[in-house]
Amino acid sequence: MRESWRDAFLSAGTAALSSVPALMLSTHLLEGAGMPFAGCFTATCLLMVLFAFWMAYRDMAAVFAPSVGLTVFFVYFVLYGDGFSWQEMLLLNAAAGAFGFALWSLPAGEKGLAFFPRILRQVFPAALALLLIYAALVLGRIVIHSPWAVTTLGSFADPMAYLSLVGLLVFALLYVRRVLHAPLWSFLVVMALSLGEGFWVMPGPFWAPEGLDRVAAMLDTRFLNDAHQTLLAVGILVTLLFAMSVYAVSVWQALSCREMGACTDPAEKTGEKERAGEVRRSLQGMFLLMFAGAWLGALPCLPSPVSAAMRREGQGGRRQALAFAVWYGLVLLTEPVWQNLADFPAAAVPALAGIGLLWLIVWGKQVFPQIVWRRAEAVTALVLCLLLPLSFDLVAAAAVATVLYVCLLAVSGRGREIPRGTQVLALLFLAYLFFVHL
Repeated sequence: MRESWRDAFLSAGTAALSSVPALMLSTHLLEGAGMPFAGCFTATCLLMVLFAFWMAYRDMAAVFAPSVGLTVFFVYFVLYGDGFSWQEMLLLNAAAGAFGFALWSLPAGEKGLAFFPRILRQVFPAALALLLIYAALVLGRIVIHSPWAVTTLGSFADPMAYLSLVGLLVFALLYVRRVLHAPLWSFLVVMALSLGEGFWVMPGPFWAPEGLDRVAAMLDTRFLNDAHQTLLAVGILVTLLFAMSVYAVSVWQALSCREMGACTDPAEKTGEKERAGEVRRSLQGMFLLMFAGAWLGALPCLPSPVSAAMRREGQGGRRQALAFAVWYGLVLLTEPVWQNLADFPAAAVPALAGIGLLWLIVWGKQVFPQIVWRRAEAVTALVLCLLLPLSFDLVAAAAVATVLYVCLLAVSGRGREIPRGTQVLALLFLAYLFFVHL
């Protein structure tokens, strides 16, 4: 039976609103680095609408939203750590979009992804999910940095900490009761509680999006005048292409087939040409829209794990994609609400941690059993899953894991298993670590 417009609109609502916490928090983090909240929020909402129309054209229902994991990397490593401006960050996003589209339009895209060790391609989505969970706990001040340990438990006399904990408990109860969209409902519960206690207020009259003129076409090339910053930018660009490709491939494979199988390994010939072609076209469109979004002043958007959940529930199609566009338009018109809520982001904690946990569970069921857990692979996976969340540094985590894996294979008598391209990549990453972190 064909889904009605009413059913499509209602079912798309919970999925679309599930992306609002990621949008709100990502924009709030960049606001702290100097980027105008209203402009970034407006541009990113418009980009999400464009993604929805693209999905409608392809007769697919997929939710696109900013990746909080990537935003945390941008803010704490690229902007705060390396001194890039948000305008220069937009240029890096545009470059990643252009190079990504070019690579995935040619066989070089699949071959280039194959240079990264297979264990990294398989484990990286799990490491990114762990980063999302840890970032949510830090945001809610449930765990805080300590001079005596890596982290320590926060004080629940802090309203942010106890409301975040309440949200996590609500999510856990809803999840074990098999309630659909548990992250969204826990977000709404904490949003209502924090509003009732006066930690944020409902703004006055709105419905007038603004700020696009402050972020559109603001790309900055000043870092190209500094050799050190240019080297950093190259490392960031390579890692962005890897991270976005691997994460997007894992979600697209879950959308295009029931079993993820080698979802993080599209470079290998599995004989499923149709599915590989579908994933390639999806990545081409994603990077092309990402390039356009950077000129708008938007954050890069990736397919959300919610999309895979909708596919498993048998939902999807052109009507839901168009319904996503309507919902994103409503979110755009209520931008002042989300800006006020972002000043007390406890509601985002259970949503982000919940989405990270759900994706980690999907990965554990569909990818983990297919990993060949030899000693070198196990050590490399452990290092990646620890280093990425604790450092918030995608480049350093990927570099250390790649170099370590190549060294472990060499000393364990498995040197012949290292492809020539992986050896070159390890040398480049070693040079990056030497010049940047030493």
